[in-house]
Amino acid sequence: MRLVVAVLALVALPAAASTTASYAALDKRSAAACVTAAGLKRSKIGPAVRFSDTLLIDARVVTGTWPQKHMKGASATMLCLYHRKTGAVEVQEAAR
Repeated sequence: MRLVVAVLALVALPAAASTTASYAALDKRSAAACVTAAGLKRSKIGPAVRFSDTLLIDARVVTGTWPQKHMKGASATMLCLYHRKTGAVEVQEAAR
C-alpha cells in the first residue's frame, strides 16, 4: 500500500490554484465516492493524490475488510481513481 501511494505521489503534478474551501469540498466528494465504490467494511481512506488538470484525476487508497462472509474479515486494499469533473470512479484491488 505504501508503495502505491509513494509512486502516485512521485508522478502527480500540482493542480491549478484553487480555494481551500473548494479543495475541502472536492476531498469530501471523492472520499465518499471512493468509500462507496470500494464496498469494504470499516473502511479508511488515504489522502488524495491530485494529478494535473490535464487528467483531472485524484487517486486514493481505501483499506478495510471484505464484506463477504467467506472472506472471514480478511483485510483489503483498494486503489480508487476519481475524475474531478465527472465524478466517475473506478476501484481496483491493490497488490500487496
